[in-house]
Amino acid sequence: MNNRDIIRTSLPIYLPSLLVQLGASLSLAFNPLWSQELGADVAMIGLIAAGGGIGHLIFDLPGGWIGGKIREKYFLLIAALGLVLCALGRAFATAPWQLLLISIVMGMFVSVWGIGRVAYIRRHVPSEFRGRTMAFMGGIMRIARIATPALGGVIVQFLGFRQLYLIQAGFFALGTGMLLLMMKPGTIPGSGHRPPLTVLRETFRENGHNILAAMVGLTGLMLLRMSRNIIVPLWADAIGVSAILLGTITSAGGLLETALVVPAGFIMDKAGRKWAVVPCTLGFAAAMALLPMAAGPVMLAGVYLLMSGANGLGSGINMTISSDLAPRHAAAEFLGIWRFVTDSGMVIGPLLVGAISAALSLWAAPLAAAGIGAAAGLVMIFGLSDTRKDPASPPTVKAADGDAQGKPAI
Repeated sequence: MNNRDIIRTSLPIYLPSLLVQLGASLSLAFNPLWSQELGADVAMIGLIAAGGGIGHLIFDLPGGWIGGKIREKYFLLIAALGLVLCALGRAFATAPWQLLLISIVMGMFVSVWGIGRVAYIRRHVPSEFRGRTMAFMGGIMRIARIATPALGGVIVQFLGFRQLYLIQAGFFALGTGMLLLMMKPGTIPGSGHRPPLTVLRETFRENGHNILAAMVGLTGLMLLRMSRNIIVPLWADAIGVSAILLGTITSAGGLLETALVVPAGFIMDKAGRKWAVVPCTLGFAAAMALLPMAAGPVMLAGVYLLMSGANGLGSGINMTISSDLAPRHAAAEFLGIWRFVTDSGMVIGPLLVGAISAALSLWAAPLAAAGIGAAAGLVMIFGLSDTRKDPASPPTVKAADGDAQGKPAI
């Protein structure tokens, strides 16, 4: 398999993912502010932000099992259509409790989308190219953070929140159409010679220590990422930063993260996944600890860029490590279990921010998140080995998944 094959294999998932992520990033900096606009206090804002993670946890396990029994294209289409409906629901919401319900349901569809993307790449891309492929997938998320947050700020400033979410629904609909046109149905991912449960038991028995260390470490990283999404907008609002300026800062961070996508991919493939994930997690934690010092827009921008630089080193890292460890004939099922554990960070992070901010003050929340992130980094330093060498990651695409020459089946 050469670089041309990788590109040909990846485009049917890259381009729809770009459109979906553009839509998601449009409102990223403004979701907490929309909750606040509808009357939510800081604890409720944290709960609404955690709703996405709750939805993930609800559907990660069933989503993994369903993903092993349905064709890849249809699995992803269900997720994309669900995102369209949820964005429309946000646009017409009138109360915080409605946003909470929508956030939970949206989290369920995001779970399906995430499992489907990683399972697709796990199935079609050999391990020696997977770090770069997943890094570029993570890079798509970063690319989206360059332009659309600033655009979102302009929309909120001049049109309002409801129009922001209607435009977001339009991006999701375009992604759905692109997926419908570009991706072939494929085969049922879970088909294999042995039952998926048997494959899963063997995988955890043979590599449980590495899986556990990676799950713990990446849960901490997920907590940092989700905490940033709620702490930074609330902090910006507290120090008087406008919506347009907040969107611009977020876009600048996205630009920096995108610039690090290619280096991150090569670090993962050449030096090892650990050399990307540990600096990412520890650097992110250090930057989060500096946030209480940001008393104005310039300092806020500096701290946010530090967070973005650290996070850029981990572009696609969760997808890469989980796909390394996933067994070929039970990939979707494994990824459902994996996401169920690591997505707990998406719930804990916002709830932690809301609880600590309500009990103490907003400045204490980033310090708590930073401490958890530092602990997660230490777990990976001492407990994680090189997942590139994992026996569950075959070096080539087998004929059963493509043709006799090992070409990707798309």
